[in-house]
Amino acid sequence: MKKTPTDLDRLAEQETAHFLRRSSLTYLECCVSLMLTHMAKEDVAALLEREAELLREFDWSSICSSSTLPCRRESLTSLAC
Repeated sequence: MKKTPTDLDRLAEQETAHFLRRSSLTYLECCVSLMLTHMAKEDVAALLEREAELLREFDWSSICSSSTLPCRRESLTSLAC
């Protein structure tokens, strides 16, 4: 028998997603700050722009179709797994 999610389950999932998003953004900010300690601002910006372009072009379906992990494209692209 399949269990239906309760309000508490949905709230827990939502709060977990918010926490993961915030912590991911904090981690990214720390990485950028670290890069800026030993790289020129223009070099960091260029590197991040290249990475952003790769991220936009990445085929998320290749992860979702072959992975045993639960995968939601909207979660991956919004950093809210």
